[in-house]
Amino acid sequence: MSNALGRSANGPVVSGTSKSKVCTYRGGPVSTKITISIATDAEFRATEQTVAAAGVTVITVPGLGDNAWATQDSGGVAVLKGDTAVQVTAPLASSAQVEALAAQIIKNGGG
Repeated sequence: MSNALGRSANGPVVSGTSKSKVCTYRGGPVSTKITISIATDAEFRATEQTVAAAGVTVITVPGLGDNAWATQDSGGVAVLKGDTAVQVTAPLASSAQVEALAAQIIKNGGG
């Protein structure tokens, strides 16, 4: 995780349920969170709509998983590959770094 985002981090601290795991990496003033969960396409799209309804600008990320969206300029991306959803939230990272980390997770078995 630290190589992909270009900074050091401690962790992960893992929490979650049987359907979802959250890995929190502490480093610097803001933690990075990676959530890996089981989701249907409808659930994934509903999450995107909820984020957009909260006033956050959401953009489509082509070529990443089966479906992907990102929060504009805020270090967040969500990817659906099959029935696996990966969400990366790293507020201090660039969009390119967060998308690269999500792609790496998907490629290495996250979906």
